[in-house]
Amino acid sequence: MKKIILSVLAMSTLMIACKDNDKENNLDENYDTSTEQTMADNEDQEYASSITRQEAEEMSQQWRDNVTVDENNQVNVKNFAAYGELQNSIRNLSVDPEVRNEMLGKNAYTAFEHFVDEMPAYLKTTYVMKEVEDVREAMDQYQYDMNHSEVSEELVKNHIMDLKEAVDDLDNEITDVRQSLDTSVEINYADYQEFTNNVNYNDEEGMIVITDYPIYTTVYNDWTSMSEASYNEQLTEVEKLNKDFQQMINTMPAYLKIDDVMDAVEDVQKEMNEYQEDKQKGVDQDEMEENLEEIDEALYDLDKEFKKARKKYAEDRKDATEEFMEEFTSDSDQTIRERVRDASEEYEEEMGS
Repeated sequence: MKKIILSVLAMSTLMIACKDNDKENNLDENYDTSTEQTMADNEDQEYASSITRQEAEEMSQQWRDNVTVDENNQVNVKNFAAYGELQNSIRNLSVDPEVRNEMLGKNAYTAFEHFVDEMPAYLKTTYVMKEVEDVREAMDQYQYDMNHSEVSEELVKNHIMDLKEAVDDLDNEITDVRQSLDTSVEINYADYQEFTNNVNYNDEEGMIVITDYPIYTTVYNDWTSMSEASYNEQLTEVEKLNKDFQQMINTMPAYLKIDDVMDAVEDVQKEMNEYQEDKQKGVDQDEMEENLEEIDEALYDLDKEFKKARKKYAEDRKDATEEFMEEFTSDSDQTIRERVRDASEEYEEEMGS
């Protein structure tokens, strides 16, 4: 059974990367940090609604293919040397933070600008970019210090340490996103999608139609014919119904085998078996008619369960996705892995309700 990793949904929420190269431009140096949260919230919702599952899966795979984390939680990003250059420049700057070093300061700023210029689109998730903006803010503050001699050495030292902390937070965020892709919960989301895509309600006919599963329609027609027939005709119709029903069970797609539907199938099977047993015993007409009524009621319940399941699956998937998004984008200090975990629990709880 195909499974969809739920972190793909998280990735589609996280991704704010532009879809074309024209939009893969630099961060705006005049970025207004006071509107950061509002913009991020809007982008979370708007971009998540526009990105396709295939795009989210591709982006997730790019993370897996290009970003590695070793046993010491050291991050390496393939074909992105600017990331290592930024880390090295900040490390050099913080070796002796009490000393103003104009050269090291310029190197750090240049490394950061290079990092932004070369940053791959798949890395530009909402929360990674928030950390990038924190680095820019700290970098701008340090640049101000370097250009104003009246700033005390103690304050310069503090701002260098703030800058190092911001780069460390960026590194931790990238680590967390990468690791979350390996620890996400797997859900049989494909079953829900197949069910809602293939099981449909025909308003004109008042019946369920299942794509590429015509035997269900045959059984439904057998049932209708039996219900409308006289007693003697019913004895013939029920034999055809029983034969087609067995074929329906033997060829039932996996996505249809949900608990409530299968319970209803078992009830029909039970009534069919009782009918055959009583037929062999030669019971009177009243008992045979009662058996036929029981089969009719069991088939009615089966049809009803298909209709209920179709409606419930569509509503549950919508509600579950909303619960996931709400939990994942909540205003909290949780790591990406913690957000995926809690959001996944909300999703599973909603789908299982």
